[in-house]
Amino acid sequence: MKKVKNSTNRKPAFLALLLRCRPLRQCPILLAMLLLLMGCSDFVEVETPKNILISETVFNDSATVESALANLYYDMREGGMVSGTYGLTPVLGIYSDELDYYGFNADYAQLFQHSVLSANTVILDWWKQAYHLIYGANDIVKGVGTSDGLTPDEKKVFKGQALFVRAYIHSLLVSLYGDVPYIKTTDYRENNTVSRMPRSEVYENIITDLKESVVLLEGIDVASPARALPDAFVAKAFLARMYLYVENWEMAASLATELIDAFQLEANLDQVFLKGSQETIWQLRADADFPKNTREAVQ
Repeated sequence: MKKVKNSTNRKPAFLALLLRCRPLRQCPILLAMLLLLMGCSDFVEVETPKNILISETVFNDSATVESALANLYYDMREGGMVSGTYGLTPVLGIYSDELDYYGFNADYAQLFQHSVLSANTVILDWWKQAYHLIYGANDIVKGVGTSDGLTPDEKKVFKGQALFVRAYIHSLLVSLYGDVPYIKTTDYRENNTVSRMPRSEVYENIITDLKESVVLLEGIDVASPARALPDAFVAKAFLARMYLYVENWEMAASLATELIDAFQLEANLDQVFLKGSQETIWQLRADADFPKNTREAVQ
């Protein structure tokens, strides 16, 4: 009777083949298999798509950093609380007695009737969009700080603008919601553990960011004919407002006086709210689809 060998004692076929191949030159098939296995790593190394820029690429060239900032300003103009149809100007006008609402949207009706629920999508979208913008500003601060391809002045301008945006958006959040988290990093592990910060501490962080922004932008000409990019004057103007909020009257008066002396009033009142107004300190670049100077003018 023929014995049946226990399959558990069998060596794997590949190992058995390897043991029988002495010397290796007698096993060209095995050699080919080994070479194929060694080359497998080439198949799993996926190149970055040509339509996507990685951080190392973005922050080593001034043109791409400018594009990242331009995208940040675009998002500020097009969505969230800063501007547009769902921005603070029209929505808080409905919430106050400035505007009447005759539509059928439940979220706007809640605002008009002063009965806002926690699930109100307008309020939720403001919150989400604000922290989306803050993340973008933090990404620029981080990327510029570790860049090897930017000049010192370029780093100052880009970081100064990003810090201003971070401070500005946080100021809107604290004005609307009171105690809010102040986010300074793009690290999701750290951001997952943040909590609401007392309003007084939020203002302290805003002032710290604005003061650094002033230092970084001071004396550097930010080329922007329409004053669509924040410069040192913009940071100082906003810093003066924050000093008012925390009742630092002396610093608020000092910065406000400096700004008043640096700008001129329009003699023709029809020119005050146009994009070329000499009274303008900072404005978001107008949408090409709306020839009315700024998007707020469309409201």
